[in-house]
Amino acid sequence: MNNWCVPLAALRVLQKIIPTLTFDEMLQVTIEGIKKQNGECKTNGELGNFWNVVQYLASDGELIEGGDFFIRYCSKFKTDIINATWQTERPVLFLQKTRIFDLYHKEGRQANEKVLPTDALKYYLQNSRAYLGEKVARFDVYKKGIIQYDHTRAAMGSTSPKLTMTQRAYCFDYDLLCETFGISLWTAPDQSDSDEPF
Repeated sequence: MNNWCVPLAALRVLQKIIPTLTFDEMLQVTIEGIKKQNGECKTNGELGNFWNVVQYLASDGELIEGGDFFIRYCSKFKTDIINATWQTERPVLFLQKTRIFDLYHKEGRQANEKVLPTDALKYYLQNSRAYLGEKVARFDVYKKGIIQYDHTRAAMGSTSPKLTMTQRAYCFDYDLLCETFGISLWTAPDQSDSDEPF
């Protein structure tokens, strides 16, 4: 608020010398700016809560990499809103939104936390800096945490492939998400040779 009021006060003092906007016009600009900035601060807090829940659900095994989300390195990337070529590959998070939104709301209710309604959540995610647009992506099919296979092929004597489904996924600049909200969704096998704890 102080940052917005400083130029407003300067205009009030110099109004007769610098005939630009009237004080009343500048007051309206200031009020709108304060409201917008305050709304964005609130949004970042609520979005931060959403991403913290996503990270918690992933670490707890409720969200499954490959079935609910995955991260791919891309140098060329096209969605409904961008068509980008990057000089170096960058990680992009693909988010299967339907189940994740449901689990976010369920977790919020259980923890007695305030959660964003689905429409508001979609709006805030789509207007966040890390959002890259929507893209059709292929996700593995899981039921109760168990990957599903096409058993009809196994009956014919061939290896049964994993079942997959295509969905429109939300895509995000993963590095920017990590920087903004301090999350990590990477999983990797333990490469240490020792069983000793750090």
